Amino acid sequence: MAKQLAIEWDDNEIRVVAARPRGNRFVVTDVFTVDISGAKSDAIGKQLADALAERGLQKLPTLVAIGRGRAELRQLSLPAIPDEELPDVVRFQAVRQFAAAGERAAIDYLPIARSDTAVEVAAAALAPEHIDEIRRVCAPSELQLQRIVLRPTAAAALFQLLKQPDSGETILIDTLADEVDLIVMRGKTPAFLRSVRVPTDEQARLRTIVNETRRSLMAVRRDGSNSSQRQIIVWGNPAFHTELRQQLTEQLGIEAKSVDPFSLVETPAELPNGMPQHVGRFAPLLGLLEGDVLKGQGLIDFLNPRRPPEPKSNRDRYALYGGLAAALVLLIGWLAWSQLSRLDAKYQQTLVASNDLNDAVAAAQISKANLARIDQFLDGDVFMLGELAYLSENLGPAEQMRIEQLTVAADPRGGATMAIKGVAREPAAVIAMESQLRDADHAVTGDGVKSDPRNETFKFQFNDTIRIPAASVREQRLAAPVVVDSAEPKAAPTDVKETPAKTEEPSAAEADTTPEGSGEEESTTTEAAMPANDSEQADPAAGKSNADESETEETKADASDSDASESDESKSDEVSA
Repeated sequence: MAKQLAIEWDDNEIRVVAARPRGNRFVVTDVFTVDISGAKSDAIGKQLADALAERGLQKLPTLVAIGRGRAELRQLSLPAIPDEELPDVVRFQAVRQFAAAGERAAIDYLPIARSDTAVEVAAAALAPEHIDEIRRVCAPSELQLQRIVLRPTAAAALFQLLKQPDSGETILIDTLADEVDLIVMRGKTPAFLRSVRVPTDEQARLRTIVNETRRSLMAVRRDGSNSSQRQIIVWGNPAFHTELRQQLTEQLGIEAKSVDPFSLVETPAELPNGMPQHVGRFAPLLGLLEGDVLKGQGLIDFLNPRRPPEPKSNRDRYALYGGLAAALVLLIGWLAWSQLSRLDAKYQQTLVASNDLNDAVAAAQISKANLARIDQFLDGDVFMLGELAYLSENLGPAEQMRIEQLTVAADPRGGATMAIKGVAREPAAVIAMESQLRDADHAVTGDGVKSDPRNETFKFQFNDTIRIPAASVREQRLAAPVVVDSAEPKAAPTDVKETPAKTEEPSAAEADTTPEGSGEEESTTTEAAMPANDSEQADPAAGKSNADESETEETKADASDSDASESDESKSDEVSA
């Protein structure tokens, strides 16, 4: 009798595994699929309820696996913080960096690597509307939803049952109807998780899987891994993946083999509905059951996200402290009243100081509000020329694809959105373009590739939306260097020597010995001589008896000035010549 269900569905079918626990393992009791091609979410729940009612599998605890396309997955690098603080830090970073994550989103993570300076985690966020949709599908069968797990991590949990060394790298490939999951295991720990859409044509499907596997290996190498011990495991019956294994081995130089996931778990000799044809598609469900037996270890579970550990109970210690506090109350009570007057005076002083600061606080609040509005405004100031250049650099070759329409729209909340419509020769070109465009500052979503039989050259249409989040615009703005005007006023020359004022005309010898280019010094000497004459004219001590002498001295000074100016003019003429 089944005690638990593991369920997963996509656009084509529902996959169900029924099992019952046995000690620290489980036994598979039934495996079947339900065809739901073209059905809506409400119809999916009804078809699932009919299939479960036919087999007597209603009202059971249920584990649900969801594909990578429904959740937002990102690898985060965090400081080397303690494990008890990691859940809060991961959620804080996910809300800031994830495009779809909000305060109501379910966020969970899986530790990947830890060093003395950093912690690497794979964090995922699931919007609440997706959780509500899953509950609606399970409601007609009155299923008891216990876990909602990211599918690639469930397949990685099944890998733990293989007897593999703790070193080296293993690439797990799970081929589904219209997509494939790629998980790179570093020892027993998942180091890279990815899901990609694949075309229906068999040859194009094989090429896409090989190319995406190569890209996944390159991504792991960029993270610092250079392991020479690598292998590829394709989940499924070996008879169904012969050509895929051959191409992986030949093009990547890594041995590829197939593993039947049901060979790793306890299964009766005969199942009520027989063994399904594509056994590899049930690897995530078997891994989900295995992870549930291990209390969620190695799973990204959106219903049961990782939380800080519960603090230890200190009830006895608090009781002891309470008794000591009660004993000390009488001892310190009499000290309280003696300090009331002093504290009251201090309170009055603080109140006066606080009132004095009210105006400053109000001004600061106004400035803060203004800065917030400026930041919100600047978050929408996207450098679209740069974004268009980025789009142009990451598009595929012109002979492979063509953009027919580009729509750019600014978001009132910040950031911008670019919607592109185009055509391509092959779906692989569209997938490669989306992978190239997608990075930390660009969230790329698409409606998939549709065939256009009217176009003989470019047979596939695609619609993609590129979202530039406001947080990315702000980070780029804050990281931009501040341009400072380097033009500075010229400082006055410091090597000019003052010479005493002269009232007499310089001698010819002195004029001859003056080097060329010394006009600036001579001008300074002449200006220094002027105040001396002025002081002689403004001297109040001079009486009427000295009037004639003053007139004589003024006449000499005027003559000296005229000679000096003539000398300057002649020297300037020499310099000009």
